[in-house]
Amino acid sequence: MLLTVVEVTKYLKPREAAEYLGVNVRTLARWESKGIIQAIKTPSGQRRYDVESYTQSFSPVKQTVLYCRVSSHAQKPDLNRQVAALQALYPEAKTIKEVGGGLNFQRKKLLELLTQIMKGEVNRVVVAHKDRLARFGFDLFNWLCEQNNCELIVLNEKELSPQEE
Repeated sequence: MLLTVVEVTKYLKPREAAEYLGVNVRTLARWESKGIIQAIKTPSGQRRYDVESYTQSFSPVKQTVLYCRVSSHAQKPDLNRQVAALQALYPEAKTIKEVGGGLNFQRKKLLELLTQIMKGEVNRVVVAHKDRLARFGFDLFNWLCEQNNCELIVLNEKELSPQEE
């Protein structure tokens, strides 16, 4: 079996793979015999381990998150409308509902969402309007999502005034 340059770079020598995974080289050999990690033999008979396939098998399932927010409890009907509209489009997604001002970056559920994004647990965030995440700084949220392989979807690009919010 001949390997291309791309395939060769994803396979590590036993010592490199063991160091990367924090295990002994003998553990790698045992894992290979049990089918836990994939390995190949080079034309000269040396083993190379596919660490990427091993780590991907343990990565958490990424999820779509619907983030709905209003500024005050008086706007609960709008919060319910946001939830209904987003859940109609993404019925399997996790829904986060929050009441808090758009200028407050210390909202508990927003911070939890950001933590999940940075851990790589979220692949898509859907909001009804840009300002549902924050009144200002949407570009920063968008950049943060991009850096963590997370898509940020805004269903309605129209910005709301503070009175409409």
